[in-house]
Amino acid sequence: MPVRAHRRPAVESSQAPDGAAVDPAQDPAPDSAPDSAPGAVPEPAQVRLTRYLRAATKVAADLSGCMDEGQALQRVCDAMVAELDATFAGIWYYVPRSGLLVQQAEARQDGFDGARRLAEIRVAASPTAMAAVARDGQAISRNRLADGPDPERHWRERDGINGVAVFPLTESDGLLGVLAYFSREELHGEVLEVLGAWATIVGAVVQNVRLVEREQAARAAAAAREAEKSQLLSRLISAQEDERTRLAGDLHDGPIQALSVLLMKQDRVVRLLGRGERPAALAELEDVQQGMMQQVTALRRQMVALRPHVLDERGLLEALYVLAGEFRDRFGLECVVRSSGLPAVPGRAATALFRIAQEATVNAGKHAPGSAVEVCLTKRDDDAVLVVADRGPGLGAGVAGREFVSGHYGLASMRERAEAVGGSLTIEPRPGGGALVTAVIPLRARSHPSGRLKGR
Repeated sequence: MPVRAHRRPAVESSQAPDGAAVDPAQDPAPDSAPDSAPGAVPEPAQVRLTRYLRAATKVAADLSGCMDEGQALQRVCDAMVAELDATFAGIWYYVPRSGLLVQQAEARQDGFDGARRLAEIRVAASPTAMAAVARDGQAISRNRLADGPDPERHWRERDGINGVAVFPLTESDGLLGVLAYFSREELHGEVLEVLGAWATIVGAVVQNVRLVEREQAARAAAAAREAEKSQLLSRLISAQEDERTRLAGDLHDGPIQALSVLLMKQDRVVRLLGRGERPAALAELEDVQQGMMQQVTALRRQMVALRPHVLDERGLLEALYVLAGEFRDRFGLECVVRSSGLPAVPGRAATALFRIAQEATVNAGKHAPGSAVEVCLTKRDDDAVLVVADRGPGLGAGVAGREFVSGHYGLASMRERAEAVGGSLTIEPRPGGGALVTAVIPLRARSHPSGRLKGR
């Protein structure tokens, strides 16, 4: 809601001295209501209309460049008093949820203290002209208020108001609010004509300001998404470099070292054969062959770690079965895979779930020795849910919610993989001991609160 100028707090209905109910629009009259100066020469109608039209043109020009909704409404009220001879002018917005007209701006002539208690008007119950316009959507203009409804007679008797005009303010989807004009003089056709135009202008200005605000908000959201994408790209590049460093270290410490040893053994075989020591050479050659087979297995494991072909060829579930088999071979521990009610998982989601399962099972093998591991893959609503559970020593105090856990469970990398495809990851203690790693990944794209698409 825009900043309201000259707002007055809402006041409940009070009782008049004679016990009659007083509308919130009513309030005590000034000691005396000023009348028109005696002997004043009336302004010719054509002159008045020209003055009013010039004022309307000026206000429209002023509002065209105004990007503050509250300021624009206050300018209109000020101009109604200064240029259109209003004694009091006000603008209210209609709030359908509460059924209230809530005042946004007002202006009044110096010395006029009437028409108070109008900060909030109950549309269904109030007999005021503002409420009537909000109910019916039709403009109202009245002179000779002494002959009108009770609230309008009250304005005349206590506030010296002789003319009231109220116009609906509309926007594309219905009633925006009302614009009210109070005058000590009876209303002329000229002012009604201009007020009708002003009501249209106000509605258009408000729609334009809100359109600009929405566009600015959309641009800000787009900029935030771009910044987020940039940060994600930076993290992905960093993760890629980390993965390359890890792979280089694994190759150096594993196959390269082993192959170097095997190469020396092969040289020894050649020397043994040169000396005619055939049995010793054959024994050494058998060791070389076994070492080569071990390194082929290790390299295949590295290849699977980089990109398991079964994931592309036969899907996520089969890849998890292969992962369980490798876990058993590597750690000598049982790994059980369970799944139910899960359709085909799209590419990026499948890769993320596989990598999370891979990281979680390896961590379980390292940090929960002697513990069987369970991998459960199910569907919940439009999400794939992966749970990896072990029966190890469990999590230390405070570990479950931490972003980075040094040397324990690799939570940060798993969480980043889940969030990169619009999902989430939690890690928590398992009842009875151990840990539960739970990843929830959307199976189809949906809007993320930040504005980006999830699950793509």
